[in-house]
Amino acid sequence: AESQGECRSITDGADASVGTATNLDDGSVECASVDGEIKIKLEPVATRSSGSITMALQLVAGGQGVASGEGFRPFTRTEIWIASTPTLLKIVEVPASGNWVSVFDVPADLEPGNHTVQAEGLGVDGRLRAASLGVVVEAPPTPTTTTTTTTTTTTSTTTTTTIVPSSSTTIPSAASGSGGPPTPPTLAATGFAERAPLAVVVMGLALALYIYGFSTWMSVRRKMTTVAPC
Repeated sequence: AESQGECRSITDGADASVGTATNLDDGSVECASVDGEIKIKLEPVATRSSGSITMALQLVAGGQGVASGEGFRPFTRTEIWIASTPTLLKIVEVPASGNWVSVFDVPADLEPGNHTVQAEGLGVDGRLRAASLGVVVEAPPTPTTTTTTTTTTTTSTTTTTTIVPSSSTTIPSAASGSGGPPTPPTLAATGFAERAPLAVVVMGLALALYIYGFSTWMSVRRKMTTVAPC
């Protein structure tokens, strides 16, 4: 793997030659072949998790990168690779201008450390051309776990029912200091005791009238029996 920012170019599979790396004003880094015919560029990109901007030569495993190229034959395909272990990242259709821009995904299982991003395809002259830049891959950020504790407060309500005795019921009470049994409850007055004497008087009068009538009837009966007919 090439060190960060190292630029190399290859023509027709020949040994790689050192190209020219240029830091551009927009934060991009460009790698040009020795003859200047082929260029690739890596651009800064916002990370997916936090949105912060990552440097052009710094990739995050599981994140994304942005690459562009110039000098490739129109209507052909350019392949974007990453190594140490060669892994195909993207296949780009080259437009009529020969210049292209593409977003690629960085493998989540890519080992942190130095790696090489390389774009290869046919040059305008029909020869197989490639240019590469050394990058640093960082491990994905550790997700922050937020623990929320919910406290549930249970309110217990106790209802006390007080039974108030009516005026017709006498609550028994223990004899003060006597140790004896409590006084049994006294039933409320029904009015019968007050009305009993009057009932007795009425019944007595009725009985007296009955006796008087019966005695009178018997007396008359005897008289009629005693007097004989002439």
